[in-house]
Amino acid sequence: MKRLAGLLLFAYCILTVTVVFAEPIKLVYWHYFTDRDAVLKKIAADFEKQTGIQVDVQNYGPPEAYDRRLNAATRGKALPDLITITLNINNYAAYVRGGHFLDLTPYMDKEWRSSIPENYLRGFTFTADDLSVYGVKKAGLYGLPVDANCMAIFYNTKLWEKAGLKGTPKTWDEFLSAGRKLRAAGIDPFVAHFYGQQWENHTFWMNYAFAYLGTKGFTDLAFGRVKFSDPRVVKSFKIFADMRDAKLFINGITGGILGEDIFPQNKVAMWWFGSWEIGVWKQTAPNFQDFDVFYPPKPADATNPCLLPGGPGAAITVNANGKNTEAAVKFVKYLTSKAPQLLYAESSQNIPVNLNARKEMKAGSKLAKFVPWMGSLFYGQYQNPTLWGEMLSKINIEIQSIIMGEKTPEQVCKFLDEEYERIDIRFNGPKEGRQ
Repeated sequence: MKRLAGLLLFAYCILTVTVVFAEPIKLVYWHYFTDRDAVLKKIAADFEKQTGIQVDVQNYGPPEAYDRRLNAATRGKALPDLITITLNINNYAAYVRGGHFLDLTPYMDKEWRSSIPENYLRGFTFTADDLSVYGVKKAGLYGLPVDANCMAIFYNTKLWEKAGLKGTPKTWDEFLSAGRKLRAAGIDPFVAHFYGQQWENHTFWMNYAFAYLGTKGFTDLAFGRVKFSDPRVVKSFKIFADMRDAKLFINGITGGILGEDIFPQNKVAMWWFGSWEIGVWKQTAPNFQDFDVFYPPKPADATNPCLLPGGPGAAITVNANGKNTEAAVKFVKYLTSKAPQLLYAESSQNIPVNLNARKEMKAGSKLAKFVPWMGSLFYGQYQNPTLWGEMLSKINIEIQSIIMGEKTPEQVCKFLDEEYERIDIRFNGPKEGRQ
């Protein structure tokens, strides 16, 4: 009897030990997407059913509050297993320099890598050439996009019809003509966030800078090898004078008018903004369907295509110092695979990053219209990482001076040449002492 009791006790101990070691892996995933929390939790639940790995999805939005939390967690060495990041290259590089993000390169097999556009991966990769620029110690891929986005010109179909317009403009002259017809019909033609330091200022200009300069010419401009006073660059700024003279701008466009407030209320016909707004309207204006989108039309004398701002949107990375990095990588792979991406796109109305998911998007949907344009994007490449950010802040203000009639495009470009040289010397020293 004692022997039997001893065997039972031994078996109990073995089973107890087994139960302890069989506890499921639990990952923690931080993000700031208040509009996507539910779908991310659904994807996490599906992942747990398939793998047994739990993912606790925690929303700490809005972004400003999230950034503060992320910074504090970094200092306290309390980062979660999975982390949402933004493609702010300087912030991103700082986290990589600190050894916080895992290099995903060894985990990405051929099938996984080929499902995501290679140029998107480049946005999260530090190459050997990047190391000295950003102070990163090891080349690698330190994050992956979860979705994608693309800018375009939204137009209100109800107001379009009211002005007697059919189809969308394919040339710059047709675009200006459509604006004049809208104005004649008593409709404000165009709104954008062309005020302060809003990025919509320079991104609209960059469409046309690429059209006149091409990607090589634009790179040369960003690195100082082409002057702003180059006639092609002057033409790229002239588009704002054209729109002003044709009376396309809503009154007070440089004063802080918000397109998200007035466009869904049928108060303006066109709005320069991004694909993600479709997802926002799903939350804030679910009944608003009187809209469509078109690609910015190119001037007749431009020899290159316009390039739209866009590319990787939301992104995820793995804590390099976490206890369950292998399991965390499995979740990232699952999140960026076809089925979860389709679920994510349908729920959030954001463009999937997975190429196979894009092929199966609902035909004719407003979001699907952006997909053919995804090969004609810029999202940070071609730019000078050292001083271009400061130049863009100057460009934003100068665009507004053209819109308000305070300066001509020629005067703006002369000023920007002077500013570029001043900023360049401040960053890099006098030109005489350079090699």
